[in-house]
Amino acid sequence: MPARVSFGIGIIPSEPPDEFIERVRLAEELGFDSIWVADFRLYRDVYVSLALAALSSTHLRLGVGITNPYTRHPALTAAGIASVDALSNGRALLGVGAGGVVLDLLQIKQREPILACRRAVEMIRRYLSGNPVRGTGKPVTSASNVRLDFPTRPDLPIFIAATGLKMLTLAGEIGDGVIINVGAYPACIDGALAAVGNGAWGVKRPRQSLEMLCWLQGCAVHEDAQVALDAVKPVAALTLAYAPAWMMEAMEIDDEVVKEIRRAFSAEGREAAGQLVPNELVEKFAVVGTPEQCIRKLKQIRAKGFEEIIVRLAQTNGGQIEAMSTFAEQVIKPMRADTTLATRAAVVERQSLN
Repeated sequence: MPARVSFGIGIIPSEPPDEFIERVRLAEELGFDSIWVADFRLYRDVYVSLALAALSSTHLRLGVGITNPYTRHPALTAAGIASVDALSNGRALLGVGAGGVVLDLLQIKQREPILACRRAVEMIRRYLSGNPVRGTGKPVTSASNVRLDFPTRPDLPIFIAATGLKMLTLAGEIGDGVIINVGAYPACIDGALAAVGNGAWGVKRPRQSLEMLCWLQGCAVHEDAQVALDAVKPVAALTLAYAPAWMMEAMEIDDEVVKEIRRAFSAEGREAAGQLVPNELVEKFAVVGTPEQCIRKLKQIRAKGFEEIIVRLAQTNGGQIEAMSTFAEQVIKPMRADTTLATRAAVVERQSLN
């Protein structure tokens, strides 16, 4: 695990382009290491947005967070991410998952998600390597002997984003990296890491060969912990609406509480459902509270072996610009300062022993 604490930020491309560019530039100025642009609802196009990001930054890694094999054919995904990679001089990252909200919106059935993601990743890698892709059957179809008509980077990293145990196992088997999206509760993270390890062990590859990223959907920092908790509750309700049973069991959440939240989410939406989410559930699921509380939890998460932590910030005061600035000033800077001091102390200790 590198000494420096790396942070990414998830961005929803819903605002006008000039405001999106402002956020990208600010993310780089504030010290974030990557941005991940959403492709899970009908927002502005993810590859157009990433192209803007590529031209508005110099060193941010630029990720798709997260696309799926149902709404975008793997050939179009390969063409899109390879185009961003060329614009950014090799800073592009591709996140692939099984889909979610967007499939419901478009009334697309999620057929055989494990097989669909496996085939999609295989096909994308062949496209990026300049090789023709043979036709395949369902759930992902492709015409025979099709290839991209421009040069691409064969080793462009493909991350599999996962919540379910089977998808996490697939990620350990075939991913260049894994985006673990199971919240902040230690038992959930441990269960996810074990599944990834099983996948890697099954094909005799060390888990250390994968880049491990932790996606935290609910993050809010505020001097008043209750303000932060309230800001994250709608996000927690959305997560609970789609979370697999194993996560609910790991967090030891009462079934009736989950059912009531899901009923409210289905009937009235996430804001109404969020009002039913108790504080203790948010504290389990999210990184939320005062700066000190958030730093303590993030250190525990990073100690699990993650190279980078990706945050989706809930708004407490003002908009996303204020949320980004607050998180960077009150969480990222202190964590990096602590890491720098610890590294220097370790160097001094080694020198004294010699």
